[in-house]
Amino acid sequence: MAIGNRIHPSKPRVWQPSGLREAWELRQNLQAASTFVSGGSLLRTQWESGQTEMPMHLISLEGISELQGLRVLENRGDGVKLRIGSLVRLASCGKQAESRLLAEACRLIAAPSVRNIGTLGGNVASGIGDAIPALLVNDAILSWFNGKGIVAERLESWLAGRRKGKAGEDKRILAEIVLQPVPVKGSDTGVMEFYHKTARREAFAPSLVTVAGTGILHQDGSLSGLKLAAGGGSSTACRLPYTEALLTGRPLTESLLKQAHDLVKSEWSGFADPFAAAEYRRTAAANLIVSELWKQMTAKR
Repeated sequence: MAIGNRIHPSKPRVWQPSGLREAWELRQNLQAASTFVSGGSLLRTQWESGQTEMPMHLISLEGISELQGLRVLENRGDGVKLRIGSLVRLASCGKQAESRLLAEACRLIAAPSVRNIGTLGGNVASGIGDAIPALLVNDAILSWFNGKGIVAERLESWLAGRRKGKAGEDKRILAEIVLQPVPVKGSDTGVMEFYHKTARREAFAPSLVTVAGTGILHQDGSLSGLKLAAGGGSSTACRLPYTEALLTGRPLTESLLKQAHDLVKSEWSGFADPFAAAEYRRTAAANLIVSELWKQMTAKR
């Protein structure tokens, strides 16, 4: 079978392990000739476009019950802590009510047919999924199976390793994603949450830019607990700690927002491809974030 300009085996072997350890052992034995697959929506696109070669062995994770399910771990005064198995479909994530930002992000990914087969774990494991900015501002924790047990790692730390080229080809299995509690509105505060995606057309197109933010807005117009993230397309999303620090604890003003606009552009590198320049993407990210903050500022007047 020919895909792109490459020749691939006509019938790659599909393995169907029933548990995490069996899947992990298969990967260790088959090494580079294999890959984990669940929904496979992104992998199929990469194989068909010739970006990567189809491997000789596909290790399906579909039959592993530990990777399924979405449940509330805690429902406290500071919000809901949510556990999502890596095989939960994007369509299901788009319908859940516990995380508004994640639901919004997943509803904007590709087309319904893709969301019905694509998984949240696959979106995260790609390192460039459009759900990642929403997960970053919810301080998501990744749980990995490494052959001995489950180890936890902050999504932000894992992405930082990818940007530095330290991640390599991760042979661990992403088991679940845990979202930390989001801010809760108090008597003298309001909750700010936003997620925005821009693309060349309304649906079923790679994003140009995705941004997300959460925070608590106080009566004096200042913000606390602010978390901002930017990503999109083929870039690895990241938090914007310098912009967060600039805006935290200070009443929002036009002057402050102008500073924040410049800082977002310098803090997120963006990326260039045939469709848009890096500068365009940086400016778009800054515009989206600052426009949301402008809404909060003018609403207080």
